[in-house]
Amino acid sequence: ITRLQCSDKGDIGFFKMHSHSVIVFEDCKVLHPKLNETIKVIRPILHHPWLNLKTIKMGYGEDFGKTVISIALEDDKLSEGPKKIIDSLMETNLITTVSVRGVERSAFATISYKAGKFFFQAHIESFIQANLEQNANLVETVVNLVKTISPKIVLDLFCGIGNISLPISRHVEKVNGVDLNKKAVKDAKGNAKINGIENCQFKQASALAEISKITNEGPLPDLVILDPPREGAKFESKELVKLGPKDIIYISCSPTTLARDLANFIKAGYSIQSISPIDMFPHSFHVESVTHLQK
Repeated sequence: ITRLQCSDKGDIGFFKMHSHSVIVFEDCKVLHPKLNETIKVIRPILHHPWLNLKTIKMGYGEDFGKTVISIALEDDKLSEGPKKIIDSLMETNLITTVSVRGVERSAFATISYKAGKFFFQAHIESFIQANLEQNANLVETVVNLVKTISPKIVLDLFCGIGNISLPISRHVEKVNGVDLNKKAVKDAKGNAKINGIENCQFKQASALAEISKITNEGPLPDLVILDPPREGAKFESKELVKLGPKDIIYISCSPTTLARDLANFIKAGYSIQSISPIDMFPHSFHVESVTHLQK
């Protein structure tokens, strides 16, 4: 998975660090080779300033051997010009789906991958980890922690497409997954069915709303797993200590916000049992980590 940025001149690349200047690259060593190949093909097709491109999200699906692309335009309306561009992209034979604000030019808008013995499908607009090889290590790390903790009921906040919920389901009685992204929740339910998992339930809701609901109505989980976006869980961590689960597994992609949120947990009486770093973003200062807290 990668997200490309587009300049006013129609250039396609990545943002320069700490700026909004677009840097055009010939070949990115940390991208899947198929994505590099596709980028070279689509650049001349999409190099039109009048197209008003903002971002291009791309993912390589191993099942169909082609790329899924989602394009964000400045204008919500899909005029005749962009329609012709989409048709040109589909004709490259490298691309399975082009999606422009939900207007898709294929029935296959999904990316598929495996993590251990589990098979996942995700819509291009759902979140999945950019590095699928390290994602498998991430999942294994969390599963091993769950085996050690031996919880019965697990609450998985920011669950996405079930990337963590489904693999841990084999080792617990019940998993309740929560995510605000409607398409991700739909994917999670579909992935549970694909993998024959019956003890996972998924619902669309904010993490804060679900924490409040469970605090007031129950049932209380033995373990809470949270995998928030880069901005972390500033408010969720403060509410979560009121819920008071014995164990918390915090998956983070930002050491800065992780440190801030861990301070809230430690202040409430939790102690750090382990922190496992995972090099999800090689050749960058970003790092994924899995922290186990216990009270």
